[in-house]
Amino acid sequence: MASLSHERKTGRRTIQFTGRDGLRKTVRLGKVDKRQATAGALGINRTTLYKKMKRYGIQDGGQG
Repeated sequence: MASLSHERKTGRRTIQFTGRDGLRKTVRLGKVDKRQATAGALGINRTTLYKKMKRYGIQDGGQG
């Protein structure tokens, strides 16, 4: 299960989930051009990140 938080004042968004190793992971979501870095931080490829974002209804809302 994943949760998404959005801080309106700063516009900062994060996703929190439990990884396969049982540890809680927190990743700051960035603009579209940062998806590859986000996927790398999670240890997954970008396509998998897209699929997980779609599965959990997460939209980044960023442009370029």
